Amino acid sequence: MAVRLAQEQGRRLGGDKCLSKGLLKTRTQQATIVQFASRSATARQQPHKKQQRQEQQPGAGSPPSTKRPRSTALASGAAAAAGSILGTARWVDVDLTGASDEDQGQAVETAGIPCSRPLPATTTAEGSGSKRQQQQQQQQAAGKHRAEQSPSVSWPSQGTPSSQEAPPVHSPRREHQQTARSSLQASSAAGGGKQALLSRAAATAAARPASLRCFPCSVRLVVEWEAGNPRDTNALLALDAHSRLPLGHLPRAVARHLAPLLKSQQVVVEAVVQEEPLGDKAPLLAELQISLQQPGGPGPSPGAAARVAAALGRAAAAAATQLQQQPQAMGERLHHNFLTVLDTVQHHDGHLLAQEETGFIAAYKALELPAQCLFLRLFQRKGPLFALASLAYSEVPDAAAAAGQLAAAGLAATWTAASGIRGGTSRLGASSSSDSGGGSSSAAAASGGTASWADLAELLTVPDLAAVLAARKIKAAPAGGDCYSAAQGGVPRNRQQMLAALEGHAKRSAAVAAQLTGWLLAATGPVVRLSDAACEAVGRLQRLFFLNEGQSLTQFLASDLGHMQYPRYQVHRSCPAFARRADLLAYEAALRHTAELMDANEASGLGGCCCWGLLAMQAEDVEGAEAALQPAWAALDANLHKQPRDGPGFLRRFHAGEVYCIMANMGVDLLERQKRYKEAVQRLDMLLGGCCCPTRRGEWWERLSINLKHLGRHQEALERAEAALADEALSCGDRLTMQRRVLLLGKPPWRWKTPAWKKEAQREPPVVRIQGRPLNRTTGAKSRFYGLDEEQCGVEELALQHYATEEGGGWQGVHCEGGVWAMLFGLLLWDVLFMPVPDVFRTPFQTAPLDLDTPLFYPTRKEAVKACLARVAAGEAPRMLAAAWEQHEGTMCRGVRWDRHELEELQVVAECVGGRQLAAVCRLLAIDHGGWSGGMPDLLLWRPARRDAKLAEVKGPRDRLSNQQRAWINALRDAGFHAEVLKVEEPSSHGSKKQRR
Repeated sequence: MAVRLAQEQGRRLGGDKCLSKGLLKTRTQQATIVQFASRSATARQQPHKKQQRQEQQPGAGSPPSTKRPRSTALASGAAAAAGSILGTARWVDVDLTGASDEDQGQAVETAGIPCSRPLPATTTAEGSGSKRQQQQQQQQAAGKHRAEQSPSVSWPSQGTPSSQEAPPVHSPRREHQQTARSSLQASSAAGGGKQALLSRAAATAAARPASLRCFPCSVRLVVEWEAGNPRDTNALLALDAHSRLPLGHLPRAVARHLAPLLKSQQVVVEAVVQEEPLGDKAPLLAELQISLQQPGGPGPSPGAAARVAAALGRAAAAAATQLQQQPQAMGERLHHNFLTVLDTVQHHDGHLLAQEETGFIAAYKALELPAQCLFLRLFQRKGPLFALASLAYSEVPDAAAAAGQLAAAGLAATWTAASGIRGGTSRLGASSSSDSGGGSSSAAAASGGTASWADLAELLTVPDLAAVLAARKIKAAPAGGDCYSAAQGGVPRNRQQMLAALEGHAKRSAAVAAQLTGWLLAATGPVVRLSDAACEAVGRLQRLFFLNEGQSLTQFLASDLGHMQYPRYQVHRSCPAFARRADLLAYEAALRHTAELMDANEASGLGGCCCWGLLAMQAEDVEGAEAALQPAWAALDANLHKQPRDGPGFLRRFHAGEVYCIMANMGVDLLERQKRYKEAVQRLDMLLGGCCCPTRRGEWWERLSINLKHLGRHQEALERAEAALADEALSCGDRLTMQRRVLLLGKPPWRWKTPAWKKEAQREPPVVRIQGRPLNRTTGAKSRFYGLDEEQCGVEELALQHYATEEGGGWQGVHCEGGVWAMLFGLLLWDVLFMPVPDVFRTPFQTAPLDLDTPLFYPTRKEAVKACLARVAAGEAPRMLAAAWEQHEGTMCRGVRWDRHELEELQVVAECVGGRQLAAVCRLLAIDHGGWSGGMPDLLLWRPARRDAKLAEVKGPRDRLSNQQRAWINALRDAGFHAEVLKVEEPSSHGSKKQRR
């Protein structure tokens, strides 16, 4: 069974990436693999500087001085390896980096490959044979010394003598190389210069990376189950049998069949590496050797033997499939995944596409593969301009030609210095087809943009910028500039100063700016820019596929490479997210307006925060915010938030009215901070009259009542609070808030009748008070104290220390808020979360169903939830947790953090909490996940010896309990939990007892 070993992702990570030679070097602490590298990669092959100095010390037999000893050694090693691979003991020392003639003919042994025959003298050889022999002996000794310094994985090309080489593997490529070698030997009498030239050609052909595939490797590995891998519970790690160094993982498709057999010790798996990897990212091809365990007791039953045989058969089939799937370059993967996006969108959302999208799809598919890959590569980058000289992708052998195809298709525009600047402005004309292979002025127009001097300057390094400034004699601005002063001689010294100098020069006139653009373009070389229309089309296609502004094609790559493992579920689309194209365009416009509002927020100095209450209300800040809010107010005036829509309610989040209501919510906050309560009341009335953002209705009702009270309209404030209690969209926390609001406003003489729910709404949890030694007493700042161990800590850490003492009860605990409960909910109800339900899973990259935070989640899965929670209540939670952990460990799921809690800890918590109480918490989360996701007590405490648990909400000296937290504590106490509030107080001048109830 042959497999490709997957690259190791770290100590506890698994995936399907290929094992690279670079990783092997890191693992073995030395460069032990011969690598055919270009000149730019030779630095990785050089020995340590200290070692070089030792080798060049007098008396150590240092080699004769050469101009390029490093490149010569590299080329000699490459030629030596090529000769060994081709089954010959004769090779020619070649300097692939253009060494002088005196460097040629010096046989240098690298990576432990011996010279079995002295090199014949050439017409330019220097030095006697004794010197060469001394040099070879010294290098052999140095190679042995390096090999003994640290354990390593030994490849055959490192130390296998010629006499011990394995027989060559016949292949068409090998036969071609042998033919080339025989032709070289036949023409050796042609003369010194011609022989050297032919030697260079033969060595180059022999040094092609594919030639390594013909060399049998025979490195033995052992395969073991990697326990505790958070991303793959079936991860199988391959280790060198001699040094026990980890090399990589078996493919996940193969490991899932073999891991259970290894865990149960039914089989022993070894591997033999068949060939050396080609390059830094090439995989290891290994042959698996599986043997059955023979325990001392009776042999396995026929049924068990059949199951083992079936598992091995499935593993062999998976290995064969994996071998057929050749590793793809990153750009090719992007292309393959993008085609999936195109096909899916055209199938499900074809009615939403117009000429802009269909034209792009047709133009993209008509391109050759390198041009397609280049487009996607550039789309993933920041831009907007890209220098063709810097584009180096394995799947794009000729970037200039690919860019020319993009320009000819109207998907990009290219510029060169020869095309010049149009009309004396700072805009660049598109290059002709003779300049860059197909660019045209129409392509520039289609790109929707031009290249400015600032964009071009971003492509240049600091030395390049310095060269332009020096060549054009551009100096610093006059004295008094804020970037640098005349005391520095007027010479910019860093990138910021250089850009400021260019900006000052460009401000002289439009003609000067155009001239500067030409200078920078000459320095960058040809540049390419993607068409704005093409980028907009790709963005729209991605939006239709992912329905998530935070996801893109990188999700495919992260999943393919094993960085993110998404759960398995059935993708089912029966209802479109957008009924008409007009709805899609309106949704995109709302997203743009939201981005503008966020930009105005950042410009105000608050950053990305949406809380306008922290703003220092300056006139310019208010004007910018109000201008950004105008689209939201216009949408409310047009009753866009009242428009009903067909299909499931959880898809309404993709409606423009939903986005504008979120913006309007921010606007109401701004009005309240300005004490414009009358306008805020009007906007809140409009929001409550719509059908968008049902989870925010409780907040809107409360703010409406408070604003009316500020206006002195007490009776109306009470009536609105009472009306809120009839709103079915209110969560338990919001309902409790409005009940307490009604009791506050409804005192006599406003209301004489006592509500039936008054006693329940006024319930207060038990409070435990302790004193702490404060570090600060600042209102609005998080309280800090000295802990019992005299270290500084917060109130939660101080509370944990108190509960751990004998006086506090001797509890173990964690400060988790809702983290543990969210993880328990996700693991126990995993199958319920990801059961097939129409339209809740619309892409392969979801960590939860779309209806999880809506009232539709529980009714749709009511019977499944009841059956699952019945098992939890019966005490099966520890076994259910173990099964879910075994099957899904490492898989992404909302609320599940594999690195935060261990399985054993969760099982202990489940046992101490109790099945009935745990099922009650999970039932609350299933019924109203969005409403109950916040407000859980800070501390979860347990005592394994007594099998009991307790929850505590911790409050500092200036903290108050929220109504959502009250609702949680009341619900927990009703379910049988011991829940309380721990109040950390500061010592007063009057003194008080340390603890009282």
